[in-house]
Amino acid sequence: MIKRGASVVINIIAVVIFLSCKKTREKVSSRGNERKQVAPEDIRSEIASYEQNLKVFKFEEVRKSTENFRSKSRINGSMYRGEFGGKILAAKKMSRDVTKKVNILKRINHLNLIKL
Repeated sequence: MIKRGASVVINIIAVVIFLSCKKTREKVSSRGNERKQVAPEDIRSEIASYEQNLKVFKFEEVRKSTENFRSKSRINGSMYRGEFGGKILAAKKMSRDVTKKVNILKRINHLNLIKL
């Protein structure tokens, strides 16, 4: 009799724990779905304003700012640091066909990358 009562209590506790875990998961997943929704209009307009303010650099300007891609301007590999108009820029020097890399960069979304 005691064994049966103990097993009933353990089963009730297990059901309560299961239901509370399930409820917590549902709350967390519903919050996650809210975050995945499209950004509000004000955020999208702010992003669009950045796009309008993009500066296109000529190759000569980049070459001059990196001091003709000197080794002292090299950050890492083929990345070079430059300064243009008081702003710091990073430039990647490429010697071959850049189409593949540009296509890859088009798909990357990052705060520090300009959308191509």
